[in-house]
Amino acid sequence: MISAIIPVGDFNRDYQNLVNTIESCRQSNIEIVIVNDSSNLSNRMEKTLLELGNGKLHIVNSLARSPGGARNIGLKYTTGDNVIFWDSDDQPEIDKLFMMDNILRSTKCDFVVGGYMQIEENLNRKYHEPQIHSLKMLTNPGIWRVLFKRNSIKKLKFINSKIGEDQIFMGDVLDLELTGFAFNEKVYTYRKNFKSLTSSANLISNFETTFNEIEIKIRQGSKTQELIFFNLLLSYIKRTNIRYMKKSVKALKLALHNFKPNSFSRIFMILFLKMTYK
Repeated sequence: MISAIIPVGDFNRDYQNLVNTIESCRQSNIEIVIVNDSSNLSNRMEKTLLELGNGKLHIVNSLARSPGGARNIGLKYTTGDNVIFWDSDDQPEIDKLFMMDNILRSTKCDFVVGGYMQIEENLNRKYHEPQIHSLKMLTNPGIWRVLFKRNSIKKLKFINSKIGEDQIFMGDVLDLELTGFAFNEKVYTYRKNFKSLTSSANLISNFETTFNEIEIKIRQGSKTQELIFFNLLLSYIKRTNIRYMKKSVKALKLALHNFKPNSFSRIFMILFLKMTYK
């Protein structure tokens, strides 16, 4: 069986898309675990979703208030051999998911990465091929297009943050030297949303949480997390609104002050900040 974990932070926004996803899985051997990381799940919504789930859908409550924390909770309720992490506002390709499942069952691979279609806010579309041994797998992993063997990731956890949690998780996967398979088919449609939580004022505190986790992993010998740190830092600066820029740079400088696993990289990023924001 395949287990799909879906954290939901806003049922009012994503309810219809959840209905569509559950209906597309109804005749398949897919267990869906919806993690309620919200406060607006009505009794009517819950009843309808459970009826559509036909006995293979579970709704569990979370106080994590982040996708990473909610996914960790969802993992505790999965029973499938293989697991995937979907977002609540996107569209998975169910037939391609079973092709990925067959690959995992017929090979010694630990995970399969599929391709995905990205829809921009202006509705432009771009297809992304699966890449495993490349920088893109760390800087833009798209965790929702990766099917994992449950046993291969049983010791891993997502960080409880709203930024970079999927990148850090994929860095942990590669640090363990798990074996991946690139499946060049569209397995997922991702709708890019620049108005997400990672583009708000909450980005500041979430980045600091993420940075602290990265620093711990680097000190423990991670080969991937420093690259992830740089990528998140650039993304952070790019996405932060002008209104919060002054406070953001202050937070970044504070974080860099304690970042010492590689003195050259620390100096580079401080110089970058000084050149970018006088």
